[in-house]
Amino acid sequence: MEKTGTNKLMDLWHEIQMLKGLSIKPISEHSKSLLIKKYDYYRNLGGSKIDHEIEEWKKRVVNRWKNN
Repeated sequence: MEKTGTNKLMDLWHEIQMLKGLSIKPISEHSKSLLIKKYDYYRNLGGSKIDHEIEEWKKRVVNRWKNN
């Protein structure tokens, strides 16, 4: 933030995208859950960007919870 000259939201978005890009493919369920938590934190802070891939992961997790 001070070092990069950006704000918390921009740093979080960049971190999420970097982690997603650096993850071994296919991305493990554990890695997906960590990315979902960071993404939810970003959105709760007021972030407006939408990552459609993470949104799809969240839908699958919710469906899995409903089915169990």
